[in-house]
Amino acid sequence: ALGVAATTYLGHENGHAGIPAKKAELYARRFKVSLEWLLTGRGAKKSGDPALSAPQSLGEMPSAPVIGTVEAGAWREAVAIEHSEDFIRFIPHPAFRADQQLAMRVSGPSCNRVVQDGGFAIVVPYEAVPGGIDALVLRDEPPLVIFERERGGAYEYTMKSLVRAGKGFELRPVSDHPAHQLVVQLNENGDTSHVRIAFVVVQTLNNVF
Repeated sequence: ALGVAATTYLGHENGHAGIPAKKAELYARRFKVSLEWLLTGRGAKKSGDPALSAPQSLGEMPSAPVIGTVEAGAWREAVAIEHSEDFIRFIPHPAFRADQQLAMRVSGPSCNRVVQDGGFAIVVPYEAVPGGIDALVLRDEPPLVIFERERGGAYEYTMKSLVRAGKGFELRPVSDHPAHQLVVQLNENGDTSHVRIAFVVVQTLNNVF
């Protein structure tokens, strides 16, 4: 037995939920495959292959600095990437360098359809995404983004899905909580007064331990 709930395993298998680092290591050991093959389909499949170069244990995995908190209605100082002292182990998204990928802790139900309270979003700075906002909205599914609002020198970070709406864009809720149903209108540049897309979510992690 894997020691993982069936619904959790199915979410990992069909790609609807990100796989925490320790769960990925568990699956790789149980199915006797490499972490690289398990997560990306590339590289050597069998973990015993001498040509394997991907990390094979939790201790070999990269660490993502936890730079801030995603929590609607919470106003704090702006995130400070270079000052983070908190880290989590993770499997980097193959489209971006590992050192571009950062973690944000989720607090509360403001994005509970995709990340539960206490989970994490692995993000990259918006500026690191090739093609910018136009490339993002061409994806098969609406991308998840972290948008930043400023008020009197304090900042709020909230996760929403990004969709094209007319000549501009909308940030739509990813929560079933009635308090978090705000739709934010953006202009054709992907911003508006006191609101900007700060990060793009490349992976979500629930039940990190």
